[in-house]
Amino acid sequence: KKENEKNAIEQHAHRSKEHCAMVCEAENLDISEDDYYNLKDDKERNEMIRSRYSQKKGNKEWHAGRRCFQWRYHNNVCCIARSFKRGKPRKEQKPEEKWTSGWFVQGINDWIDAKGDCTPKWKD
Repeated sequence: KKENEKNAIEQHAHRSKEHCAMVCEAENLDISEDDYYNLKDDKERNEMIRSRYSQKKGNKEWHAGRRCFQWRYHNNVCCIARSFKRGKPRKEQKPEEKWTSGWFVQGINDWIDAKGDCTPKWKD
């Protein structure tokens, strides 16, 4: 996204792997800049995001619309993925090559519950 199209959470995603992970959790929660910046610190912001997410419990239509499942953080860059893939830890050759990635597991599980079971599409 262009910088002027990002919400407050996305604007801070480059700061750390923790900030990056919050992008998926906060997706489609309609958190305004005032909501975000009026809180004291990241702990309060994370609690607000988790509280708003929990308010969506049982809203299958909302969960079915999820588009952010996985994230990766490297050299102050945050990327999100519209799909989720299995992976495994890998040791980097140099410390500056370290990548951190993760899944929004609750979001994935809620999406699966909303969509129903399906057959995976394995690549050859």
